[in-house]
Amino acid sequence: MNATAATLTLTLTETPSRSKAAGPCWAGVRRTGADRYTFATTAGAEITALPGDTLTLAAATKVRHATRTGSYRDDITVIVTGDPADTVTIRVGSAQYTAATLTGARVSENA
Repeated sequence: MNATAATLTLTLTETPSRSKAAGPCWAGVRRTGADRYTFATTAGAEITALPGDTLTLAAATKVRHATRTGSYRDDITVIVTGDPADTVTIRVGSAQYTAATLTGARVSENA
């Protein structure tokens, strides 16, 4: 492994209540162009990348409302810094949310 590789941590910080969750509620990170995500967990999931790498942070949730089901999704392009002080938070939903925090990255200025 390259000595300059950085370990990022993706932590699930919020999910809809069981009574409001109407389907899959997740947050994940993947290398840009890859097809598989590393999914967030409440304990924190780790991904290794090089500083300067571009990743996609995404979250999706389906929430049951009084008269309908709402589907929400967001994607954020981030740059790996490897600095634990750099964090990016993603939060999607309406009244009930799925949220996660990624440490060791910042939002890309080109996003």
